Amino acid sequence: MRVAVIGANGQLGTDLVEVFGGEAIPLTHKDLDVTDFESLKILKDLKPDVIVNTAAHVRVDDAELYPEKAFQVNA
Repeated sequence: MRVAVIGANGQLGTDLVEVFGGEAIPLTHKDLDVTDFESLKILKDLKPDVIVNTAAHVRVDDAELYPEKAFQVNA
């Protein structure tokens, strides 16, 4: 089973990639932007069986400065 882990370099994403081992397809912000529909098309090419989205905007100060961006990522 191929598992795409979005946000693979974050705390939870890193743990999931380790748990899924060779079945994991680690994806970071460099690979795709969850707020940009066009960049998500990479998932069609990868054809994962499961997609786990662990991407999150976690810096509170930045979230207060850019609430719309924080909402797009976290919602």
